[in-house]
Amino acid sequence: MMKGQSNATAGRTEESGDSTVIADCLIESFTENEDGTYEYILDFGEGCDIFGETFKGKLIERGSYQDDTFEASTIYEGFGSDYWEINGSYSYSGTWNFEYEDMDSLDFDWSAEYNYSFDLQESYEDKGETFTVESTGKGKERSDEQGFTVLEQENLFQYSTGESYSSKVEEELFMNFDCEEVFIFVRGLESGVYEDTEGSVTYSVNYGDGECDNIILVTENGEEFTIDLDEAYDELGDDTDD
Repeated sequence: MMKGQSNATAGRTEESGDSTVIADCLIESFTENEDGTYEYILDFGEGCDIFGETFKGKLIERGSYQDDTFEASTIYEGFGSDYWEINGSYSYSGTWNFEYEDMDSLDFDWSAEYNYSFDLQESYEDKGETFTVESTGKGKERSDEQGFTVLEQENLFQYSTGESYSSKVEEELFMNFDCEEVFIFVRGLESGVYEDTEGSVTYSVNYGDGECDNIILVTENGEEFTIDLDEAYDELGDDTDD
């Protein structure tokens, strides 16, 4: 899409000149300005069926991507479904770098350093719950043809219900792209604290030493236990079938 061009379509996305129908009730618009800023809007209206689930409201993203910096904010306006809704905003900014040999090569090196914050109100009609959550965080990440690495990361979540949750990467988290059927990090350590009105829990999650598995070592208030996530998901599937 050329700079300065605005596009508003009924349920269509444009990618390299192609259009794909998502749903007739979804209005998508994108505006890119000469100064590098943009605005992207998804408007689901009062109710729009997407792949069998009804969505409503708006998502509005405004930001800019320059050669080595980025910043953006997403506004949630009554975004949700028949039984949940989110209002509020999410903002992030930082620096990034991307290097590659050529367009036909799989060799690449991507890195980013970022800060984020959000302030959201979430409502769940089926549970009769409405609460706000505020969060701030920062991190450094890197990815190449071998895998994805979280070099540094700190997060804090605070809920109007009195709960809070914090996490910090103590040792780099590494996800190996060569590990088949592995959906978590295979190396690294993160820790944190969960607090509610009844007390607090100090925890850590050890992802191992690089072996290709879905096993983690969890420590909660000094007590250690091992979790095989493959077995845990199998048990969850059995419970769902029942």
